[in-house]
Amino acid sequence: PLTQLRYIFSETIALIVNMLMVFALGVTSLLFIVRIARLWMLLIMAPLAWASKILPSAGDHLGKWWKDFLNWSFFAPMYALCLYITLRIVQSDALANMLGQYSQNAVSALLSGNFDDFVTSAVSVYVGPFIYVMIVFVMLFGGLLISLKMAGEAGELIINQTKKASAWAVGAAGKTFKQRVGAPVLSKAGEAMIHA
Repeated sequence: PLTQLRYIFSETIALIVNMLMVFALGVTSLLFIVRIARLWMLLIMAPLAWASKILPSAGDHLGKWWKDFLNWSFFAPMYALCLYITLRIVQSDALANMLGQYSQNAVSALLSGNFDDFVTSAVSVYVGPFIYVMIVFVMLFGGLLISLKMAGEAGELIINQTKKASAWAVGAAGKTFKQRVGAPVLSKAGEAMIHA
């Protein structure tokens, strides 16, 4: 009976774990499909977004287009980074070693006759793998949410820095223009012509 109970418990945990992983990877796959469709749509609409910059009544559709384009462009690399970190943690065996220590504690408690420590360690042996997989699930799903947020912030950063660089370039060009073209006009002869 104890062996059957252990088997049922382990299979139930395995089923729950597999369902969670399928859910996390399914949501990720769905978002990657949405990403590709959205990028295609944005690239098709790019000429209209650029044309909206010319028309004063069209609003700032180009800015919205850039924000959306950069957000979906950076989503995949950000998620790849989160997935890499998750896989490195799983491959490091730090969590597995910690759970293995619980198994050794359970065996030593049983051999020493300390039933309370055995029950505590035995629960850790069965709950430990579940906690291990939940940590991996939280990292996968959390990585998905973090990558969506970080991709948006990376896009915002690029847009803001581009606006600053554009303002600096226009200011520098205007200053150079005033120095080279405007200086002769504002010379003594130019001022005499203006006041005449």
